[in-house]
Formats: sequence, C-alpha cells, structure tokens
Amino acid sequence: MAIIGGCASAQPAKRKASSNEVVVTLLEAGGVIELKVGQILVVELPESPSSGRVWQMLRRPVGTVLMPDGNKYEQTDAQKARQDLIGMQYLRFEAVGPGETILSLALVRPGTGLSSSDERWMGQIIVR
Repeated sequence: MAIIGGCASAQPAKRKASSNEVVVTLLEAGGVIELKVGQILVVELPESPSSGRVWQMLRRPVGTVLMPDGNKYEQTDAQKARQDLIGMQYLRFEAVGPGETILSLALVRPGTGLSSSDERWMGQIIVR
C-alpha cells in the first residue's frame, strides 16, 4: 500500500485550528496522531472534483475510539477567481473514547472500487 507523505520537518506535525481541533495534512501520512477524548480530528487533503475522485475511508476506524463527523470541499476566493480545478477536502472525526485505531483514506472514483494507483493517506490514531 502506498502512503502519501512529505518531509515532516517542512511544517509542524500538527496545527491546531481551535482548542478542540487538530488539523493534519498530507505531511502527517504514516504518522501517529494523538488526541484527547472530545477533540475533533480534521484531515485536510487536496482534491480536484473535476477528476471525479474524492477522499473516502478505506475502512471505518474503531467506533469506540473515533467516529466520522462529516466532510466538506472548499476553495479559497483566489482559487475560485482563477477557476482552479483544485481545492481542499476536509474530513472530520470525533475522538469518542480512549484507545487506538488506524484511519485509512484513499482518493477514489466513487462506485468504481479501489485501484492500486489511487492515492492514500493513513495514520495511527491514539486517543487518551
């Protein structure tokens, strides 16, 4: 399984969007993400709707540890003005109980199944 990632030293491993959110990007792929019960994990990944591909879970995380809490796609005003084909998909998860789970995502074409060429993001989630 290919894991998408980058040099973790190029940017902090985790950025806090608010006191209750932990935001991760492609840079954290393959890493360990620690949360407290009640925190929200936001996985921010680039997406191009014109490609017909969206980020989806490959399998659900352990439900007593991490629960999906929705997702959305956004573009900045500058991206919209340039009519960019790329924006960001935000996948939200709530840390509901202590434990560990794997969060595994892939950039897929809905309804066509998983392909070996699909981009992937995976992280080990530890909730305390």
